[in-house]
Amino acid sequence: MLLVGAALIIAWLGWWALQVGLQEPNARSVSSGYGQFVLAAVGLVLMTIGATKKNIARVELSDTAKVDLLATAVLVEVDTTITERRLNQPAPVPIRWTRTRRSFAPPVGAAVGPRGVPPRFPPLPGLMRSTAASLRQGDFARLHDVYGGLASGRILLIGAPGAGKTTAALLLLREALLFRSRASNEDREHIPVPVMVSLHGWNPAEKPIVDWVASELARVYPLLCDRISAIRLLREGRLSVFFDGLDEISPHLRRLVLEALGAAPFRVVLLTRVEELAHAAVDTPLLGAVALELRSVTPTEAADYLRRCCVNPRPQAWQRLCDHIEKAKSGPVAKAFERPLTLSLVRDAYTPADPADELLDPDRFATEDDIEGYLLDRVVTVAYSPRVGEPKPRYSAGQAHHTLSYLAAVLSEAHTRDFRWWQIDHLPHRAPRSGARRFAFTLFLKCGVITGVCAKPSRFLVPHLRDIFTMKKVGLMLAFGLLGGSIGALTSGKAFGTWSFLGFLIGAGIVAVSVLGVRREYGSTGFLDPWQSWCQDRNVLLMHCLGGSALGGLLVGALLFVGYGMSGLGNGLGAGHVVVIFLAGLTVGFVMGAGAAAAAVATTTFTFAQIAAAHGTPLRLMVFLEDARARHILRVTGEIYQFRHAKLHDRLAAKYQQALRPGRAAYLHTGP
Repeated sequence: MLLVGAALIIAWLGWWALQVGLQEPNARSVSSGYGQFVLAAVGLVLMTIGATKKNIARVELSDTAKVDLLATAVLVEVDTTITERRLNQPAPVPIRWTRTRRSFAPPVGAAVGPRGVPPRFPPLPGLMRSTAASLRQGDFARLHDVYGGLASGRILLIGAPGAGKTTAALLLLREALLFRSRASNEDREHIPVPVMVSLHGWNPAEKPIVDWVASELARVYPLLCDRISAIRLLREGRLSVFFDGLDEISPHLRRLVLEALGAAPFRVVLLTRVEELAHAAVDTPLLGAVALELRSVTPTEAADYLRRCCVNPRPQAWQRLCDHIEKAKSGPVAKAFERPLTLSLVRDAYTPADPADELLDPDRFATEDDIEGYLLDRVVTVAYSPRVGEPKPRYSAGQAHHTLSYLAAVLSEAHTRDFRWWQIDHLPHRAPRSGARRFAFTLFLKCGVITGVCAKPSRFLVPHLRDIFTMKKVGLMLAFGLLGGSIGALTSGKAFGTWSFLGFLIGAGIVAVSVLGVRREYGSTGFLDPWQSWCQDRNVLLMHCLGGSALGGLLVGALLFVGYGMSGLGNGLGAGHVVVIFLAGLTVGFVMGAGAAAAAVATTTFTFAQIAAAHGTPLRLMVFLEDARARHILRVTGEIYQFRHAKLHDRLAAKYQQALRPGRAAYLHTGP
């Protein structure tokens, strides 16, 4: 209230000085009337800002509090991911590893460090420093000891496709979080919080690793939307990072990636396939890293896992399969069930009543790849098949196969496994595009999104002005001002043109502050998955679109009204003219805010509609993706959708390409 009162007093004094010192006596009464309108408009704007001040207040937390809250958020996220991927249903296959002897592996001495020399990363409280002997081989419990006791703080977790790298990494990340939670308050200060980040989209030549990781974390964890504090936590080693997706980086950048990871000021765990690492580390190995290769599943472990997946007593078909796996020493079945991927596929592809022993047919399954391919296809079919006592699936198995295959092919064309909804327009979906149709449909969608979605109140963060007023936004503001000024000068003379310029410029500035400067919730202790990100971005942007554009339009209308008066045209204005001017200003501000705030949502929705029309995918693609996630076909990493298994992604993409006609296949590969 004090701020509002002071602002109104200053505005009144300024207007009084203007009317007394600069206006003719016979014009003062007219100017005074205009001044009342200005003060009313300013008062309304300031009161609105004051009323919403609580909603945009930043929550200041200490670094220790942020780290502790982040640990809680990451643990909830990991537990959710483990449950969705059914890694604990039943207990996972035992994880065993051995230090690889492959030629690309760095020397073990660089990982453990010389005796008598302080390690780069001291052992975590309660753990011993790793030695060369302790790195020869081990189980899951030993894996955490290596993570917490390795002097270099660099681990390469490698394996063949389907070897269970992601499962091992998630379980290790969870164990590290639980280890931290069990520590005393004093020891907890020295135990970093592990987070997982995908390497896709990073170019080390353009952005340092700390800045890039901080940006990725700020997008997923609202608690760290203050990127400066995220950078500080990374530089102080209070966070450790698990990296995945080396195969999604361009081959010529992988050497730079390994160099940057070697110099990172925090602990690093890198998940990668053997083949990708072998090519990337020929000239530049990850210095100081120990390469731990996941070992194959033994026949006894595989049979025990499948028995835990089934009811007791076990059906005859499952019993036959388990007995064969346990006794077989060679052959396609024995080879296929060495991979944890095959075990999880059997669990998902067969119910206890299904003939699981069909995999033993040598005529149908001559190789382990035949078994794996059949299971990958069956997983999707079973996921979308009706079951007794359960609701009918929203999508048919055929529609799901087609949509998933199309998405896999598009992502493969873009050389990524990550689906980011806000980047769908940049993927090579090759939907037919017409300039007129695109403009009209986008305008329709913007209006529909704005009027059809109920905004959800929340807390927001308006960052520093240097983050809001970028050169691009300042240029757009000047362009709006020049456009309004030119129209005013051409229609009513130079004086009105000057006021029009100021009105449009200030209105655009308010929209930029209140709409373009909005960020996500600040101080939240949760994390954002793709669906939450979609809903929150939509609601936040739409709410501020309405509020910000209204403020901007009100000020535009007020200044236009004042411009009429200062230019001498105001003597002929009536009440109807005043209303029309303010409504015109409000409309201009609303359109400006709508175009800025709803751009991401509308463009994405429009692209979904384009893809649906051109390729037969569901119109509400985000709903389909969430449904596929619930059916364990897709998984979530932060705000990113991924296929649950990389091999499922590759197989679906290959089948889609094979199903296309030669001309259509060429069309998919060509540019728009």
